[in-house]
Amino acid sequence: MSKESLYVLKALVIPSIILFTILYTFIAKRVSRDVRFNIVVAYFFLFFTIFYLLSDNNSIQLSKISSLGNTY
Repeated sequence: MSKESLYVLKALVIPSIILFTILYTFIAKRVSRDVRFNIVVAYFFLFFTIFYLLSDNNSIQLSKISSLGNTY
């Protein structure tokens, strides 16, 4: 695990998980099941869109990811 991935976990993923849990609890008490599903899907879409926009463009290339297994 590199330093950058640890930073992403600490700075982005863990706080977003906590925020999602709090929001889901709030939403679950107030809206129907269908609306809740749409909100959850929109949340994940927004999260991964922001993650993609903030990340380095070179780090999300499939060719780099597939070549990681060939480093041995």
